[in-house]
Amino acid sequence: MQVYFVKQIKPYQDLPHTESLDEVRDMLNKLVVLKLNGGLGTSMGCKGPKSIISVRNQLTFLDLTVQQIEVIYKFYCHYLGRF
Repeated sequence: MQVYFVKQIKPYQDLPHTESLDEVRDMLNKLVVLKLNGGLGTSMGCKGPKSIISVRNQLTFLDLTVQQIEVIYKFYCHYLGRF
């Protein structure tokens, strides 16, 4: 497992732009999505992790995060073929 330090994380606007499918595929293989949902939700009366609170259509924060990642994956698998 490789450990990354904050200075190695690039701001979005500094990421390279390319039309090359091979380069896009390589960049996606390095993609990390980090979601910060704050604290435990104690101000909302929650006694456990906020990620399990139902927020919309019986979906939790965790469910919504997984759906967002699935959309990214499906779009790029369709666009690039399997990567």
